[in-house]
Amino acid sequence: MIVHPQFNAASMANNLALLKINLENPLPDKENLDNLPRRATVHLPSPGQKFTDLVTLVGYGSTSNRVPRESGEKRLVTLPIAALARCRSLYGQNLINSGQLCAGDSYTGAGLCQGDAGSGAVQLDGDSSEEGGAGRQVLVGVGSFGFDCGNGRYPSVFTAVADYVEWIQNSTSSV
Repeated sequence: MIVHPQFNAASMANNLALLKINLENPLPDKENLDNLPRRATVHLPSPGQKFTDLVTLVGYGSTSNRVPRESGEKRLVTLPIAALARCRSLYGQNLINSGQLCAGDSYTGAGLCQGDAGSGAVQLDGDSSEEGGAGRQVLVGVGSFGFDCGNGRYPSVFTAVADYVEWIQNSTSSV
């Protein structure tokens, strides 16, 4: 595992780590890996690419604060990207930085929950000439934290992958 060298646990800044998985011999204690599509490709965004509109969060986390354990099944939820300024006003200027993005609103009532940290938030890039006409899936964010399991007032916070593409490429070039 390669943890970002400037990760700060107090502020959750640079909350990103890379893990090499051998798909020929998946982790034996994670039965859910058998349910993942083996040939699904998720692409890195362009360095510094900005995203608007909707993202789809994929995770195995809890579905409620009342059930604080992983659900055991893959779930998807589509969330609108929230303005960083709104996110900063809710969480505080010191907790939200430019290397993060927020998603969720008062209408969805969904978002990151216990067990979803590290989950991917993806968006189709709109190029229907690839991936069988559906467009390429781009990894927009990696789940970092949230408040109260998708509480509509507080958006979920993700590490903005586009801000880390160069570090990802440099860190994986020799792996």
